[in-house]
Amino acid sequence: MIGSRAVVEDEAIATVLRLYIEGSAYGDAAKLKEAFHEHARTYGSLNGTRHDSSVGEMIAMEERSPRNSGGRYTAHIMSIEQAGDVATATIEEDGCWGTASFTSFLSLVKFDDRWQIVARVFAHVSGALPPS
Repeated sequence: MIGSRAVVEDEAIATVLRLYIEGSAYGDAAKLKEAFHEHARTYGSLNGTRHDSSVGEMIAMEERSPRNSGGRYTAHIMSIEQAGDVATATIEEDGCWGTASFTSFLSLVKFDDRWQIVARVFAHVSGALPPS
């Protein structure tokens, strides 16, 4: 019984992660708003410059410039760790805007039987970014 509950939670978390991936790939604000808590934040560095923002700012950027705009975007869920009503996940993203790659660490919380991303911490690991 415990094992099957963990599988169900992992599947529910993976569903939210796929919303994040698809929303980012195609600039789909509705999917991103479903995946993220309204007060979520993102933190990271782009070409050595801090880039910390609200989820609203992140969604607006994804709408303007979807990650799959170069036609090469791929993303893989590398891990999901869950304890009670909190979880973390690691996603490797390649081909963002053509050549950029990121590692994203996501924190999730289960609110009223619904998982949502509350924070994204990312590292720009390689490749060129689109012009601002």
